[in-house]
Amino acid sequence: MQGFVSFRSVLVTISLFISSSRTLTPIPVSNCADKINNCANYGKSSCVPPYEEWARDNCAQYCGICGGPTTPTPCVDVRDDCVTYGKTICQNVKYAPWVLDNCRYYCRQCSDPELAIADAKTTTTPPPPCVNKLTNCERYGKDVCNNPVYAPWAKDNCRYFCRQCTREQLDIADSKTTTTTVRPTPALACVDILPHCDVYGESVCRSADSQAWAQINCRAYCKICTPSASAKQTDGFQMPMVPAG
Repeated sequence: MQGFVSFRSVLVTISLFISSSRTLTPIPVSNCADKINNCANYGKSSCVPPYEEWARDNCAQYCGICGGPTTPTPCVDVRDDCVTYGKTICQNVKYAPWVLDNCRYYCRQCSDPELAIADAKTTTTPPPPCVNKLTNCERYGKDVCNNPVYAPWAKDNCRYFCRQCTREQLDIADSKTTTTTVRPTPALACVDILPHCDVYGESVCRSADSQAWAQINCRAYCKICTPSASAKQTDGFQMPMVPAG
């Protein structure tokens, strides 16, 4: 019995050796592709024995099992928002596979010749027009330009009023602005534009993130002014974003 076991062990060893030494037939270039989209997550160790069968079936292109030259991955960004992630994501090895799949050009993960060609094709996108989409940006006050809660809204709707333009754009826009006599503007009525300011709680009156909003929408509730008996609700002017909670 002991001799039979030893003989069986020898057969298993020989079988494993033959399996690990077998050269896989290259896949034709025309059919060479990765069946899964995260081959890089497995690393190159997944391309060698004992995983070569799996690699051939799932990650042929990544593992270089294709016959003949393969088409290089284009030096482009699959996503159009790579810049929002910042350059730190390009240097973090944790995100290297994601970077190669999504932001290859932004992170400069191409060969020098590829980068030279891509850089030559890249044109500078002109900035948005330096104008106000709304005609009443002044009513929101400068606070809406500096408050992080409203900054994206202000940049989109009151770009010129909030001076969110390039220096050249501002010079041109300022030169087109004619000097006019500023008429006195009456103070906002001391009323709550919203019918139930109390649902937000008093914290909305004190929070730095919502004070600008409260000054417009909940003036009476937040005791920002003293209401008069003849005060009437205004025309429905309202800040662009309702604070949470």
